[in-house]
Amino acid sequence: MKENVLVLGNFRQTVTVVRSLGRSGYRIIVGRDKLKSFTELSRHVSDVWCYNGDNRLQFFKDLEAKLKTLGPRTTIVFPVGEFSLERMAAEAERFKGLATFVMPDPAIVARCLDKRATHELAAKLDVPVPPTVESFDREKWQASARTFGLPLVIKRASSFTPVFGEKAFIAKNEQAVKWFFDNVASDPEPNALLLQKFVKGFRHNCHFAAVDGKVAVYFEQRVLRTDSLNDSGYGVEGISVTPSPKLREYTERFVAALGYTGVGCTQFLVDDKAGSAYFLELNPRLDATCALPYQCGIDFPRLAVDCAKIRAGLTPTRVLASPKSYVIGRRAAWIVGDVFGLLNAVNHRKISALQAIGWVGKIILSALRNRHHITWDLRDPLPTLYLAGERLGSGLGNRFSFLRRPVSIVDKASE
Repeated sequence: MKENVLVLGNFRQTVTVVRSLGRSGYRIIVGRDKLKSFTELSRHVSDVWCYNGDNRLQFFKDLEAKLKTLGPRTTIVFPVGEFSLERMAAEAERFKGLATFVMPDPAIVARCLDKRATHELAAKLDVPVPPTVESFDREKWQASARTFGLPLVIKRASSFTPVFGEKAFIAKNEQAVKWFFDNVASDPEPNALLLQKFVKGFRHNCHFAAVDGKVAVYFEQRVLRTDSLNDSGYGVEGISVTPSPKLREYTERFVAALGYTGVGCTQFLVDDKAGSAYFLELNPRLDATCALPYQCGIDFPRLAVDCAKIRAGLTPTRVLASPKSYVIGRRAAWIVGDVFGLLNAVNHRKISALQAIGWVGKIILSALRNRHHITWDLRDPLPTLYLAGERLGSGLGNRFSFLRRPVSIVDKASE
């Protein structure tokens, strides 16, 4: 009998999870809320479980009933994104014995999802972090802003809520700084905001699989572009790079200190000219671009399941089977996300006509030079085709608004 894998979370990495585990012989069940999930269209999906995501208590009740019908011996639950991961970590005891959950220890998950906690750990481990001030205090932050200088970065301690519509609000001029302090009172969680000194560099995603606090598999990529002009957004183009001894060592320090078993991703900003590397965050989950290592020969979704079985004591060995090396210089693009990022910027008047034209050129170049893609697979085309139609359709309504309306001071915050 095939083992069931109930996949929770509809993200771009979800389709990689579905394809990887489907090809490995698992029976895939996609869990989704009311809206149709693009991943459920994969040819590797055997069943779809619909739930009410708006009601947290009802979700847990329905999940418990679902797991009891599937049977604990043949069921694996794979929370893919941070939202479902946080939910499952918070209620781990309730579901103990009902299934094998693909995630690190719940206490580790909670710690990693709070940037304040990981920054504190980084300081103890002597891992560099950009100068940071926590918990909004107007006078203290204004003084720190003068000390840090421009640009300034404002982000949230968790990734669940954006900062004025962005993953990170980057103020590159005095107008943007003034706008932030004038409008911060409208933020839903000002005490959860972090003020950081801006540091230059490319974002490096360091994917890993670890057992008992030791890194067993490591993969490093450089994010070349994101879906936001301020580079704080989601990666839309990346390349596999030779592992950096420094970044691997930093990652190993975190993994050892946490006693980590599972997959995860540390992120750093790397400035090649200055020779510096600053820690950004530690995600206790698959990275959104895990399709790139998958295409380079390292199957992190499968490794995540193997780690979960090790944690649950379901396998006699505590060793992960995976290649120790991978293809260097392989590129991958997320064209759908790239185009949607452009349309989003246009519709919200965040860019000028000239910037939009330049962005279109980058998308065309990316499509031409990248043979590998984050969601597209010729053998399994329907998920990406549906996602493209859904996202592009929602973004085309006001596609020419930037031609007739000026860019506002608010939107210039990222310029």
